[in-house]
Amino acid sequence: MRFSIAAITSLFAAASLTQAVEFEACINSNGVNCSVRRCPVNECCNFQPDLKNNMASGRVRALVNCVIFYNSNCQGNYWILDHRDDGKFTNLPSWIKNNNAAVRCEDGM
Repeated sequence: MRFSIAAITSLFAAASLTQAVEFEACINSNGVNCSVRRCPVNECCNFQPDLKNNMASGRVRALVNCVIFYNSNCQGNYWILDHRDDGKFTNLPSWIKNNNAAVRCEDGM
């Protein structure tokens, strides 16, 4: 019985660590032409070819911040999509607009 409870507890712990965060990534400014993307919390997700170097705006769909990186593997300069923007789309600044390759959504910010 003890083994079963321990196994179930570890499964729940693993599930909570791998929860995905949803954010909207748009290939045009002002929230135009968007798709929902998912990335596990606190993990780096490289953009798929359809989005890599194409993201121009976005918004976070949870109480986390998503960090958009200039380079793959969450390297280089970055811009933060802030959940405190009240659900509004945020245009990326010109230096990273359409020059981005990865995202990491972080909890506890």
